[in-house]
Amino acid sequence: MTDPAAGESPNRTNIDSTAPGAKAKVDVRRFGCNAKIRPEKIDVYKRHHARHWPELTKALVDHYLRNLSAWVRELEPGEHYVFSYFEYSGDDFEGDFQHLADLSVSQKWHTTVDQDCLVRSFVPVYHIAGQ
Repeated sequence: MTDPAAGESPNRTNIDSTAPGAKAKVDVRRFGCNAKIRPEKIDVYKRHHARHWPELTKALVDHYLRNLSAWVRELEPGEHYVFSYFEYSGDDFEGDFQHLADLSVSQKWHTTVDQDCLVRSFVPVYHIAGQ
């Protein structure tokens, strides 16, 4: 386990990359995202996630996102939330996300699912690194 007081962060991991042309070590930052979804949009949200948008998937990968997962849960009657997890391996998070947000495919996605997921920096408290 890392010690935040020692300048380490449990939301950063160095991972060996075996992809051709990739760096030997990739500095990966983990993020969580949550957003409320209007009940009448749940079916639209699930339907559009079930059929991946290749252009959007490429844009996410091109902007250093990986291991992206999303879950939907009704926490209280009529209160639906999505929680997403992703890893970012770039070196300009704000710039990459601004560029990603400016892409027409991203804007179309957010308009279609009618959900704006702001990235929240959850305070990481525990992480088990892959072996």
